[in-house]
Amino acid sequence: MDDTVSQYATDLTAEDAATRSAAARQLAQCQLPVQTAIVPLIRAAGDRHDEVRMWAAEALEMAGVPAAADVPVLAGFLTSRSDGEVAYWAATCLGRLGPRAAPAVDPLVATLIHSSFLPVRERAAWALSRIGPAAQRAAPALRNLTNSGFPRLSRLAISALESIRGMAA
Repeated sequence: MDDTVSQYATDLTAEDAATRSAAARQLAQCQLPVQTAIVPLIRAAGDRHDEVRMWAAEALEMAGVPAAADVPVLAGFLTSRSDGEVAYWAATCLGRLGPRAAPAVDPLVATLIHSSFLPVRERAAWALSRIGPAAQRAAPALRNLTNSGFPRLSRLAISALESIRGMAA
């Protein structure tokens, strides 16, 4: 991790909200690759201070693909019944990993079924579609959602099923 990015990532855990906010802002505006700060940024997305959450989300929008080694931590964010923003970004980053996130299929399915946050459930379906055929064991849960009453979730479930069958790009 670049020393600058590493310091900002460390500052995301500071006691002082102003320090956490400044670190998240710097990562959002950083010209350096920030992939190595994705896990601390996801934690910051659940911060109790609005400004920290906002800058963390901004940084995560542009952060790119996390390391495959982060899959267990990202999956843990899903299963810890954490804040909706944290789970949303964990699912997003797992989806960005594509098939390399296959070890997270079961936590993604649990999120798809049990999350009380509709956007998180939608993001879990999207992530499963990005994993593709390696997410085969998610098919029953996805089939149950094709007529969920939530149009976007239904479309994402159908798309994921097509991707699992190898019919989608």
